[in-house]
Amino acid sequence: MAEDSNRDRLLNAPLLRLFPAMALPIALGLLVHGLYSFVDAIFVARFIGTVEFGGVSAAFPVYMVIIALNAAIGSGMASRVSRQLGAGDQAGAHQTFNTTLLFAACFGAALSVGLLLSLATLFDWMALPAALRPSAREYLLPILSVAAISATSGVLSDALRAMGEMQRVMRLMLFSALLNIALDALFIVVFGWGVPGVAWATVVTILITLLYAAWLFWRGNYPAMPERRAMRWHGPSLGHVILLGAPVVCSHTGYAIGIAAINIATTHAAPAADADLWVSANGIIQRVFMLLFLPVMGMMIALQTIAGYNHGAGQTERVKRALYVALGYSAAYTIPIAVLMVTAPNVIFSIFSDDAALLETSDIIASVVYQSFPLVGVIIMVPALMQATGRALIAVGLYAANTWLVFIPVLTSFTLSYGLPGVRWALPAIDTLSSLMMLLTLSLVFRYSKRQQLGREGETLA
Repeated sequence: MAEDSNRDRLLNAPLLRLFPAMALPIALGLLVHGLYSFVDAIFVARFIGTVEFGGVSAAFPVYMVIIALNAAIGSGMASRVSRQLGAGDQAGAHQTFNTTLLFAACFGAALSVGLLLSLATLFDWMALPAALRPSAREYLLPILSVAAISATSGVLSDALRAMGEMQRVMRLMLFSALLNIALDALFIVVFGWGVPGVAWATVVTILITLLYAAWLFWRGNYPAMPERRAMRWHGPSLGHVILLGAPVVCSHTGYAIGIAAINIATTHAAPAADADLWVSANGIIQRVFMLLFLPVMGMMIALQTIAGYNHGAGQTERVKRALYVALGYSAAYTIPIAVLMVTAPNVIFSIFSDDAALLETSDIIASVVYQSFPLVGVIIMVPALMQATGRALIAVGLYAANTWLVFIPVLTSFTLSYGLPGVRWALPAIDTLSSLMMLLTLSLVFRYSKRQQLGREGETLA
């Protein structure tokens, strides 16, 4: 009965009220969850040192690989499960969830081993300065060791989200973030463990969060539940999950590649004596951007859930309206944030450090790169809609084109042409070109869908 009520709400409730009701809990949960890396950065910068902060920031793209692949598995599963539930296929959703749970544990273990063995090579590829490598290694080793547990926990959380249980997802994220903050304070300030303390706080949090998520399922009665007999390799389910998750891999790995590319360009363009300072400033920019970006990500997740259900139920026009509503709410959030970060970024940056040189450098970067922040809604929601409606290949193509045809060429061109200032000015240009590409693709897909619908209606009348 509860599932029928939730399905009816997703398919029929007014979108202007439904969307914020769906998006707000998950956005708040993501914001709190995002304090993982944000608070880690504050503790490192405040209580350990600027060089160590630079090492942790430079290592973050490697951690992003784990985040990307875990998110891809969970998002692919969530997209398929939400569409199966929208179509009334509860048995199929149950099988998809359990197959994904088994795959996540196995894949996470293999990923852990692979990254641990290739860490030195990754540092070389990233052109990581020698002074930053010890801190980067200390940060990554414990986190990489629990990739399988992290992947499994992510699947449980995404399954709750796919079933519309946004309040429980928010509580799960809130719990894990507050626990991580408490452990950061304990391991760094009280025990004085330094950079390893940051990593171990994250590891312990991941372990306890998995237990909490498992407890939520044990106490609940959801359409998709963990079941040992259903945890088997089911090719069709797994194939759909991997295909639907591919856009998320492209999106997140594209972001990781972008961070690494910016740091590489900065290292080569900045004076040798100041390279560590500029990389550390990039670290502050990236951590703040990720935190401020998370509410938009929450809106995107809400859009995917609504669009997935309605696409499964054949309500195409409602899917389109959901996108327009999501873009409107995104603009209402991102425009004031852009004004703040361009005009007074040190309101936030001063939380990290009292180092005048670091704050001044961060301010120089922020005054440029946040000018295009209002465009992020378009950039992420159009591919997300493609994924939610089963057009995974289009979403993959958009993310890949964004990274390899827009981001890397524009960043390289601006850096070679203008040096260090070109690194930061490249980013608004990249966002502008990316958003135009997304809107053009969206228009073409909508036109094609309209022609298909008219063709089917003509066949029916004939």
